[in-house]
Amino acid sequence: MKETIKNNMKKYSFLNKQGYLTMEGKKLYRREELILHVAECIAELMKKKGISNVALARKMETTRGYITQLLNGQNMTLKTVSDTFIALDARVVINVEEI
Repeated sequence: MKETIKNNMKKYSFLNKQGYLTMEGKKLYRREELILHVAECIAELMKKKGISNVALARKMETTRGYITQLLNGQNMTLKTVSDTFIALDARVVINVEEI
């Protein structure tokens, strides 16, 4: 799934630069971009702290499969993102940039 998101991002980025994306296309691109960024932040923090999918699943009282899905950009809500970072002893700080 993560590779699919990255491939879609490349395609949307190209189309956006060419001026071909509709408003719906731009929304989809930005959503995918955000999901990919959050998944990468989770994966990087897990690696830094030496936490496996299984260990994170135990901390969150869920399954390894659920963590795998989350890292692939599935089932990502503000609640799941918040819960995941709490389990990793971290917090989310949002930075918004105008485009």
